Amino acid sequence: MPKIVRRVVNHKYVAIRADTVQENTTIPFDCYIKRFDDYVIIIEAGTFINTQLRGKIVQNTSLYVLKNDTLKVNAYYADCSALGIITERTEDLATIRVIDVKILRDELSPSAVYEERLKLVYGSVSEVVRSIFESADEKLPKEEIQMCVQYMIRCISSENKSIHAVLKIMPEEYTLHNHCTNVAIFSAMLGKTLRLSEEELGDLVFAALLHDIGKKRIAPSILCKTGYLEEGEYRIMQQHPLYGWEILKDNGVENNVILKGVLYHHEKMDGSGYPEKLHRKMIPRAARIIGLCDAFDALTTKRTFRANYTSFEALTLIKKEMSRQFDEEYTDTFIQLLR
Repeated sequence: MPKIVRRVVNHKYVAIRADTVQENTTIPFDCYIKRFDDYVIIIEAGTFINTQLRGKIVQNTSLYVLKNDTLKVNAYYADCSALGIITERTEDLATIRVIDVKILRDELSPSAVYEERLKLVYGSVSEVVRSIFESADEKLPKEEIQMCVQYMIRCISSENKSIHAVLKIMPEEYTLHNHCTNVAIFSAMLGKTLRLSEEELGDLVFAALLHDIGKKRIAPSILCKTGYLEEGEYRIMQQHPLYGWEILKDNGVENNVILKGVLYHHEKMDGSGYPEKLHRKMIPRAARIIGLCDAFDALTTKRTFRANYTSFEALTLIKKEMSRQFDEEYTDTFIQLLR
């Protein structure tokens, strides 16, 4: 066992089964054991796991990883042909349970395996977004966000089974972090259907996941209001795309596709949107896609001031009554996708 290199206290950890660490792999995250009330690192990220080292590791029942590293753990399990992780909260400690694909194949149909995988991806990504909105500062964990993007793109497809599985797992009740996750998933599906390049798709999903990040600067009294907004409150709410653009810039994001996707996701094809009342193709493609997916998810989730629409009702509303606001090609493609 490698020597102890440092002791860390006052962090949040999650437990993983020690026997899930595999031979002939390189661990991309630090691993800890618990000694009294402290967590002591025993394996540093980048360590290669040989047979002898794994034998010593599995002498422990559990290892611990930093909560912020759970996506790295998830990606590691995926690379080891495991399905992923489920986070189960017990007070301040989350326990990660690994579900092996071989076991699931014996018990579940292929579609059920895919749904389970999708739930795990959705839960992990939503948790990351939730932590971003609940953090006291505006610093973004860009590496973690990029991992979310890659993980969603790898898992999500535009196949019919994927669409139905996605709609099945999405919560009906609106929360900001679930909404951002939903919009990113819909954008990934639509972007794949439109055959965006790998780079374009990554930028699109990154922007979609953070499209409402500017709402961190909006007062809770406005964000959480149970009724419709007054005119002054609505004007404040309209500042969130600009706030989002500023937050991204402050975090060193220079990619214009991402920046403009966030800044212009409320622009409308007929020029009735904000913040700059852009018309038609003046609105960047990423913003047009995100805007459509944003509207669809907003309509199909329950709000405190109204019930949710069904998918059919929402698409009908977008196609017939809001047709001038969205790109017609993208709307028709989205309708076909969800049919």
